[in-house]
Amino acid sequence: MSVLGGRNGPGDAHEIRALVQAFATAVEADPYHASTMLCSQEREHFELSSESDMVLPKYPPKAPPIAVSDVVVDGDLASAVIRRPPASIPVRMYFRREGDAWTVCAPVEDIMYPSQADNAGLSNLGATRLSDDAEQIRALVEAFVQATRTDLFEAAKMLCRQERETFEEQVDPDHVLNESPIALPPIAVSDIVVDGDMASAMIRRPPASRQTRMYFLREDGAWTVCAPVEDVMYPKG
Repeated sequence: MSVLGGRNGPGDAHEIRALVQAFATAVEADPYHASTMLCSQEREHFELSSESDMVLPKYPPKAPPIAVSDVVVDGDLASAVIRRPPASIPVRMYFRREGDAWTVCAPVEDIMYPSQADNAGLSNLGATRLSDDAEQIRALVEAFVQATRTDLFEAAKMLCRQERETFEEQVDPDHVLNESPIALPPIAVSDIVVDGDMASAMIRRPPASRQTRMYFLREDGAWTVCAPVEDVMYPKG
């Protein structure tokens, strides 16, 4: 594995949340300032279609805090689910990193989540729909957490090779777990970052409020739980 592309990390989700709030405020107060937060492709379209004599409110209302969830980052592309209270209908917003800054960029949707027809053509090039990765990682987390309470050897099958070998050396094969554990509430999985065959996600087990970051490695086409990925995605020093 290579550390190339390892700049993706938890900071991206924070920057995207800040961008969403700044963009929402600028849209209400100064669309031209908002246009500076667009990707180059959208900014050119805005400049061509904008009215030069646009009248803006002198004291525009301040945008309420925007609820941002399910941030998914893949290289220089990203998406997030956005909801502006008190509205309850969430929408997905798209972003592209240009230079060192994230920008709002609707055309990214066609790249991150291509139509079934487009995706069929891309699959021959090894393209993977990011939405599939996110769903597979969520399902893996849920299954892994459940297995750690009922069958450690089943949980071990969900580990990457490096961790599985260590696990099998250390765990007593006669160790018995509770066969009828209390059902767990669904695990909250957010801020999924996919970097090639590596990924990370924020995990929270309700009702606890504390979050932890979990790491994953794709092996033989399937995602596995793999703590050592942390040192590759986010090397220290």
